[in-house]
This record gives sequence, C-alpha cells and structure tokens, in this order.
Amino acid sequence: MKKQTKEYRRLPGKKRGFFGYNVLYLGSDHLLSVYSTSFSEDYKRFYYKDIQAIIIRKTAIGKISNIVACLSLAGFILLLFTEPPFFDKIIGITGGLFFLCLLINWLKGPTCICHLRTAVQMEKLPSLHRVKTARKVITLLRPKIEEVQGILPPEALTENIPKRFPDSLADRPDNSFSRHEHGKVHYILFCLLLVVGVADLTDLFYNHPAISLLVSIITMAICVCVIIALVKQHGSDMKKAVQVMTWITLGYACAALIFSYVFSFVTAIKHPGIIHNHWAILKMISALSPLDSPWLTGYYIFSICCEFILGISGLVLLKK
Repeated sequence: MKKQTKEYRRLPGKKRGFFGYNVLYLGSDHLLSVYSTSFSEDYKRFYYKDIQAIIIRKTAIGKISNIVACLSLAGFILLLFTEPPFFDKIIGITGGLFFLCLLINWLKGPTCICHLRTAVQMEKLPSLHRVKTARKVITLLRPKIEEVQGILPPEALTENIPKRFPDSLADRPDNSFSRHEHGKVHYILFCLLLVVGVADLTDLFYNHPAISLLVSIITMAICVCVIIALVKQHGSDMKKAVQVMTWITLGYACAALIFSYVFSFVTAIKHPGIIHNHWAILKMISALSPLDSPWLTGYYIFSICCEFILGISGLVLLKK
C-alpha cells in the first residue's frame, strides 16, 4: 500500500487578529493563503506560474514597540526606588514582563509588510510580518517558482527587484497610490503636547487637583488624537518624518499611561480607605509634591522634555 503524501506544507509565519489568524501553505503548484476563525476558513491560491514578485517593505512597528517597552521599563525602575519593599515585588514582576516582551520582540527582528504581486493583483500576505520570516518563505518558494518559470536572478522575489520587475510597487514613488492628508489632526495633537507640557511644568512647582484633572483630560485627548492621526496618515502622502513622530508620540503616550496607572494603583493600595474613590485618589496624588522625591522629579522633567520636544518638532515638520 502506497504511503499517502502530504499535499501541503505549512510555511513559517503566523498573524493573529481579533477573530482569527493567517497562515501560508506550500502546495505542489500553488501557494495557499488561509484565514481561519472559530467558524470558517477563507482560502486564496496563487499559482507559481503567475507570481511576479514578493515585495517586502520594512515598517517601524517593531521599533515603536521597543520604545514603548523601554519607556515603560524605565518607569517601573523609577518606581522600584520610590516604593516600599512590599510593592517592589509587584513592580519588579510587572517590569520583568515588559523586559521579556522587549527581548522577544528584539529577537524576532524588524517588522515588515509583505505583498505578493501577479499580473492582475497585489495581495497582502499578513502572516509574513517579520523580515526574517519573509526571507525564509522566499527561500522556500524560489525552487517551486523556478520549476515553472525557469531560473530567476538572485535579486528576484526580494525587496530589491528593480531590474527584474521595473514596474513593481517597490519602484514607484511612495505617493503614487497615496491620498492627500492635510494634517489638521496632527496639528491638534502636537499643540496638545505643548499644552500638557506647560501643565506638567506648572504641576511640578504648584500642586492643585484642578491641574492634575486638566493633565488627565488632556492626556486622554492626546490618546484619542494620536489614534485618529495614525489612521489618517496610513496610506496617505503625509511626510514620513511626521508619521514617525506620530508613532513616537503613541509610544510615549502608552508609557506615560502605564506609569500613571501603576502610580495611582500603588497610591490607592497604600490608602485602602480611598481605593474606590477616584476623586480622593486624584486629590491625594495632586497633594504630593514631585520635588519631594528625586525620582518623581526626574520623571516629571523627562515627561516635560518629551512633550515639548515632540510638540515643537511635530509642528516644525508640519510647517516645512
């Protein structure tokens, strides 16, 4: 009795989403892309004879994630020097998890967006979101494609493909498929950063619940604006420098929110009587002078510098 051979071979790479995940399979005459959920599966086939190029474009998502993790880790390290031994364990474990995430993300390497090009379509391959993984898959695909298309030059099927495919996406200007983005949301975002910088500078020397409440409201507004700005700049002709500055702002906002949450949590735990009273927690935090603690003073100075640098740099880049 003949041994049954496997029709498909699972390729490296997997992209999880909210409802399912994407994977790739190597078939005898085609590449199979599968999107699976708990209830269904969607299939897309790309025959080797039709594949013209696989285009890899690096993204800044991995770097931004590392920045967020580093800033969060720095915040937890500051807390380790300001809180009693009991909280050291909680903060140390949480900080250790951030360090582990940072290490794993760094080991996985740069992130990317990968597209497969045929004569009639350009299809995104979500499972290939790391450069290392994409190159491994290209190495496995090359022999299959060469069986039907002949020997390919070394630069084919990679991100450096101008000679083989002069009309490929990699050779077109970045704005050839871009829509215009006026940048009004970005302008509001960078202005809010300057406003919260002034508020934090005031709070450093003059403590009042109204200032703390104002900082909280502006911080929430910054989080909303940065998300809207990221959505609007995606696929637009917005300057690359402004886009990068927006991603850095997201990283800073996430780190600041995490630090504020941990600091509020620790303050509430130390005073159990107010743990369910958010206004009382806010008043207690606002009554604490940052100048009484060198580490808290350092955090305030760091935050103020980041807010002014990001705000001013963003506005200058928008005006250029």
